[in-house]
Amino acid sequence: MPTWMWMVVQNRDRAAVSLQQAVARGDREAAEFSRLWLAERQAVLERVERLYGVDLP
Repeated sequence: MPTWMWMVVQNRDRAAVSLQQAVARGDREAAEFSRLWLAERQAVLERVERLYGVDLP
């Protein structure tokens, strides 16, 4: 699998961690940003799966 596909997965995972950290800190603004970032990264991951017929973690 190409490296860039794993980068897509890592970006999604970083967004999820960022969201967890913002929620734990009680930082609403950062949490909202992280939710949006996570949703965008998840959408990209799903498009890559569809376009390339792969099943990413």
